[in-house]
Amino acid sequence: MLPALFETAVITPRLKKPGIDNNTARSYRPISNLSFLKLLERVVGGQIQSFIDLHSLLPHCQLAYRRGFSTETALVKVYSDLITALVSDADCQTVLVLLDMTAAFDTIDHSILLKRS
Repeated sequence: MLPALFETAVITPRLKKPGIDNNTARSYRPISNLSFLKLLERVVGGQIQSFIDLHSLLPHCQLAYRRGFSTETALVKVYSDLITALVSDADCQTVLVLLDMTAAFDTIDHSILLKRS
């Protein structure tokens, strides 16, 4: 059991997308911040990351969750792979599948969410 102080959250409304109507509640998503959990997450995350780095547990081609790699690094890698496949002498086909998750939180029923808090 955690003390009640650790379970208290600061809920901040954040606009879902820039440029949408900011006068309606549906334009916002609630962001809940638990300061104790943020601290705990940072400490445990650092320990796990050190363990993973020490034992080289991530595959070389994985760019997520690695220090020194970013979205830009991933895009450059994909672009490089596509260009390499296009100019290679082998008769190969290339398929690129993209998934857009920007509207994932738009499907949340805010009335249910408000009842749970």
